[in-house]
Amino acid sequence: MEKKVIVVHDEKGKAVKTITAEEKKPDRAEEKKPDLKVVPKDAEVKAKAPEKDQPKKDAKPATIAFMRESFQRDISVAVDFIAKKDGMPVLTHVLIDCDGKGHCRLMATDLEVSWSKVSACKGNKIAKCLPAALLLKEVKALPVDVKEVVLDFKDNTVSVNGRCKIFTLGGEDFPVKPEVKKWTGLSIDNFIGGLESVSRAMAGKDETRYQLSGVYLDLDRSKVVATDGHRLHMETVRVRGDKASSLIIPRRAVSLMLKYPMAEIPKLTMEKGKPKVGEAIDKPAKFDLDVFGHKVHVRYEPQVFQKSFYGVNLEYKGPVSSTGYLDDYVSADIIRQKIAQLGSLKDCVQAIAEDKYLLLNKTVSITVSENYMTYPVAEGEMLIKTIDGNFPKYADIIPKNNPIRVRFSSADFLQNMNGVLPLNNESVILKINSHLTIETQSPDRGTYKWQIPCKTEGKDKGTVNISFNARYIIEAIKSYESQEVVLELKEPTDKDYPPAIINKKAVVMPMRI
Repeated sequence: MEKKVIVVHDEKGKAVKTITAEEKKPDRAEEKKPDLKVVPKDAEVKAKAPEKDQPKKDAKPATIAFMRESFQRDISVAVDFIAKKDGMPVLTHVLIDCDGKGHCRLMATDLEVSWSKVSACKGNKIAKCLPAALLLKEVKALPVDVKEVVLDFKDNTVSVNGRCKIFTLGGEDFPVKPEVKKWTGLSIDNFIGGLESVSRAMAGKDETRYQLSGVYLDLDRSKVVATDGHRLHMETVRVRGDKASSLIIPRRAVSLMLKYPMAEIPKLTMEKGKPKVGEAIDKPAKFDLDVFGHKVHVRYEPQVFQKSFYGVNLEYKGPVSSTGYLDDYVSADIIRQKIAQLGSLKDCVQAIAEDKYLLLNKTVSITVSENYMTYPVAEGEMLIKTIDGNFPKYADIIPKNNPIRVRFSSADFLQNMNGVLPLNNESVILKINSHLTIETQSPDRGTYKWQIPCKTEGKDKGTVNISFNARYIIEAIKSYESQEVVLELKEPTDKDYPPAIINKKAVVMPMRI
């Protein structure tokens, strides 16, 4: 009898077993399936995923090199902009983002203010975050003769000139710069001087009224203002540009702006005029100019030696400088160059006068938006998150009718205050009659009393007694450079203590005697 051969297949049709007819055919349930490796669907997809989706480690170190002097200076600036507390570790780092084509963007931020700059470098394309303060210390520790800083990156570390290794964070961890739809450009005269004058009156960091912890840039009235609720300082600035909304600059940003006041002088754009045929540049001339809205008279006095024109004296009369008068010397080469660019001698003198005005008045160019402003710092740019909220209506705080006006020497007053402070640094009493008497007392230390000359207007007979916080009145006088102090006040009563005005720019609330 011929044996019948039976082939057993699995579910996919693959032959897995052969039996003869004499063998008992196993039941379907008893039939053993082959040991097949089960591959999850997800694993199958991952296996087919393109290699670029998998995280890759640096195959070889990326190297960037900077000139040491400029790099050390830049990292020093970055340290001023990082967060002082490490709630978010990346905020204590500086972003080094190199495009591999000789440019590197440096950036540091604490989310309130940030600084960025594009500097020159050599090396590969890479973006990493390095701990700023630690990096600065390591760069400073390099030998004096080392002129170049070389950063070798590998995985999550960086080597500084092969001397140490510092842990890094990925460039993608650094906060993204906010997108602003519209910027408005402004040029502001006396901006830094104004901030310096009013900054002492800003409220402290712990002030619950956060909108007072900064300086108010009033673009409608062209003023900068600060107050802590007890005193108010204001200064006039000159604003040029398109209309924009007023804003509050936070305290930290103000301190950084005062630390780095030397901003770039904005470049002026002037239409090129037609050259005047036969116009003499070696002959005296006079010009009446409009310098940013100021009427300025300029005398042009050429300097000639042995029939050779070598320079010119320019005499300005008008508000180009704080004195209203300025004498300047310009070489003949600069005169010829500017005339070639601008077309006429008058346009040349106009450009020189405007450049001089911008320089002397510490004019800076800023941009503002609804919630941000920018300010040029250390060859880079500071981005500032402005304070949300409404600044007090400070014009309502300024007294409109203070009939008593007292004039006295600021030097004499401040010298006497040096005698007051060791005894009592909280309050000083001013007694006004034919002289100004300065006095204070302390139950633990003693008393102080001295008189200085003064001129008084609008006071009836008798003595006016008024008390101030000693520090507030000192700072109000020091904030504005003036040889004479003009104190305007109204005599206090038992129920009314009206504020006093100092030099028409500071308002100080009296204290109860």
